[in-house]
Amino acid sequence: MSDGPAVGTVLADAPLLDIKGKTTSLARLQGDRVLVLLVYEGAGSPTAVRRLLEFRDATMAFDKLGARIAAVSADEPPAAAFLKTERGVGFALACDPGKKALREWGLLDPATGEVRESLFVLGRDRGIKTRSMGKLPDADRMLQFIRRGGAKGATRAEPSAAARMGGFFARAAAAIRHALRTPGVVR
Repeated sequence: MSDGPAVGTVLADAPLLDIKGKTTSLARLQGDRVLVLLVYEGAGSPTAVRRLLEFRDATMAFDKLGARIAAVSADEPPAAAFLKTERGVGFALACDPGKKALREWGLLDPATGEVRESLFVLGRDRGIKTRSMGKLPDADRMLQFIRRGGAKGATRAEPSAAARMGGFFARAAAAIRHALRTPGVVR
């Protein structure tokens, strides 16, 4: 059995379907943010649905940290749409009914063809920052990981020395103007 994609690798941008049956992609789901990607068995699995609901309840906390949540299953789009509507899931549910993306990512059991429940945190560069296969961590643990900077992507370059110096002098000038202003006098 494949161990799935390793930490540090970039997850392939395989085509998926949204809940309306239109083609989408991992890059579109992620945008320019950190992505918490849940791979679940499908709407027919009570365990998978409970896990989605746990992350549904933490959606705003992830959003405040600049992260998105998305979930992928082998469900057909109408099943995912029903789950999203019925359970009030506020994040994207993507479908891979042909299991092409799931196979490419190494998330199918070769013996049975069943989806291996997984969680990935992808940095802005789509590189895998952490992963969990099988037993998934809870939403609070993933929030803590992101909050502590574990999902910082390589795409955010450090500002140059000149940019840092320019920022320093701009802040210093603003502080001096603030210190020299006369209270109660508007200029």
